[in-house]
Amino acid sequence: MKFKNPFLRLQFRRTRWRLSSRLLATELAVILVAWVAYILFGATVVSFIYHKGLIRPLETAADHPTMVAYYVERADHIFLALLAVGLLVIALQTTILRLWERARGRARTVPISSRARPIVSGRRYVILALLATVVGCSLSLGILAASNRLFVHRLAVWKELDKPSVQDLRLPALDERQVINLGWAHHPDLGPLSSYMYRSMEKPAGTYRIGFFGDSQTEGEETGPGHDYPSFLQEQLREIGEGKFEVINFGVRGYGMQQAFLMYEYLGRRYDLDAAIFMPFLWWDERDNTFMLHGYGPAIHARYVLAGDGFRLVAIDEATRRQAIENYYSLLPPAKYWRYDAHSANLVTTFARSGDLPRLNPFYYELWRGYAAELPQLYSMMFAKAAKQTKKVMVVGNDSLIESLGNSDDRGVAVLKSRLNTNSFLLLAPEAHLSALGNQMRAAEISEWITGQKLPLRVPTISDSDYRPTGEEEILSRISLTEVSDAWIEIEGRPVAGLFMHAPGDPSWRFSNKVDLGQLGIRGIIQLRGGEQLQQPVFVPADFPVQDGAPLEVRISSAGAITTMPIGTVDCVANSLCRIRFATASDVGQVRIERDGWQLEFNGYRDVSVRNGYFDGMDILVSGRPILRGQRQIRFTDLVRRLVLGRSPKLFINKFELKPLIADYLFLRAEAGHYVNPMTMRSSGPIRFGLRRKDGTVLRLGSFLQYAIP
Repeated sequence: MKFKNPFLRLQFRRTRWRLSSRLLATELAVILVAWVAYILFGATVVSFIYHKGLIRPLETAADHPTMVAYYVERADHIFLALLAVGLLVIALQTTILRLWERARGRARTVPISSRARPIVSGRRYVILALLATVVGCSLSLGILAASNRLFVHRLAVWKELDKPSVQDLRLPALDERQVINLGWAHHPDLGPLSSYMYRSMEKPAGTYRIGFFGDSQTEGEETGPGHDYPSFLQEQLREIGEGKFEVINFGVRGYGMQQAFLMYEYLGRRYDLDAAIFMPFLWWDERDNTFMLHGYGPAIHARYVLAGDGFRLVAIDEATRRQAIENYYSLLPPAKYWRYDAHSANLVTTFARSGDLPRLNPFYYELWRGYAAELPQLYSMMFAKAAKQTKKVMVVGNDSLIESLGNSDDRGVAVLKSRLNTNSFLLLAPEAHLSALGNQMRAAEISEWITGQKLPLRVPTISDSDYRPTGEEEILSRISLTEVSDAWIEIEGRPVAGLFMHAPGDPSWRFSNKVDLGQLGIRGIIQLRGGEQLQQPVFVPADFPVQDGAPLEVRISSAGAITTMPIGTVDCVANSLCRIRFATASDVGQVRIERDGWQLEFNGYRDVSVRNGYFDGMDILVSGRPILRGQRQIRFTDLVRRLVLGRSPKLFINKFELKPLIADYLFLRAEAGHYVNPMTMRSSGPIRFGLRRKDGTVLRLGSFLQYAIP
């Protein structure tokens, strides 16, 4: 803007300078207030949100006893990033203004005359600033919309929408609208032998019909044909011989309890059931308070919400599944997806990397009571409604929520807590479903509740043994594991579990990668955990043969100083199969080391906590060679937290993640086809390792494991 009168030009510049200064002062004041508020109340707010259940813990409290400190740490990182961005924007804004002023040239210093015509204000400058703000906001929204479209169209779910299997909504016993609301169901190419697809809706005379409703645990995922617990229950009831029973499997992988109940509404009632059994192996909040289950294909599903003194179904009312997906992922989705989905809308999460931020929808209809308070109330109402339509309704689970449902006033629902301890690797498949043996045990428990006749739950317990190698194993010790294509453990000559490890991106409870010893270059396997009740043994791979009696040491480096301390020895059956024997305890989780006033402890098989201290690195050594290596600590972030946010060292949880030098930790899991009937097993015996060489030869070694049936 140009003024012929130099007095007006100078007055305009002064007005503009005052406006710029006030804007800058306002921005700095906002940042200052936010900084002070976060220092005073940040930890309190994070604690409140965590305890209200508005965010789902990414890791269990057992793994992280100080969960609040864990979330405060995450929140601090986010706040520091936002603070840095705010200051950077102000710096850029100031720099651009100064460069623009310099480009315009300096005004001549002219004394202000009282005769000069006064200017009212910098109105034109304010209007230009407002227009620039509108243009900037419009440009930002355009970038957001374009980024959202790019983000959505790169999702795996979007690429599957044009597949014929997605567009075909024809599934047995269901119409298209029901399929859209359920999302997915049993398919002839993928369904258990006990599925409703193979049962007539008309009940045979004199038959007692039982329907199971649940998720992949009920469907029998990761087990062989006929090894789901509805099938085992059918066999057990037939052996008891009291009347004629028919067990029907309505469980579908990926279902939450709301979809399971909707399946009951659509199909269960039509099969004239005498008993409906709901089996929430876990109460999946993210399946029940959202419309989309990520990872289960391009399908959203309806959900139930509280409405007054009851509940109602929020249906997927779009004409097609594709239209529903497009609406759900649009920048401004329909109101039902804003109000009734616990996940943030795409407008909020477009630029958020998956897993970086807690999924919190500020528009959620039950936000202030919390997700943890909404769902139990919904479950109670759903099961009570089913009890009015079916003679017997049972809910079977294994957590504290079962007990809270059992304390409700409704007497028409039998709420039963499972006695089955599923910690043993014999009862678990690689992706944490029940194995065939686990399903057999679960079926025996349900059979007792239905018939009143108790079947013994003969669950084998695993423990350490003081096994000594035989002469044959000493010969086998000269064989390299790189020649082995497969390895497993067996009981009484039957394989019961194989070696698995985490695949990239797997959560802590999933072991989807089958171990190939030769391909990974593993030449030795060292058992890490031990004890009287050994439910989950963990093995460390080594790229060298291990000698019996080798020393076990921990090496810590700090500020250039290196300290090595002995913590145990190694026992071996062969140089390819060994066990760590700690000097002070049988489990690495109980080892504590005091150094320079800092306490260091092992929390589990891979995390090492350092309280209020910083180490540069840590290794676990066998015969002076490292088998586990800890990642170097990053000190800068915690230093900034302490200086900028005034955080107490008590809120610092510094961790080394101990990782094997090759491959990853090895775990035992029962895959499909691994099964031994405990009803016919001896009361105790050894557990042996089976090794298959690449030429097909099978070798067998003893191990430091044994089983017993109480």
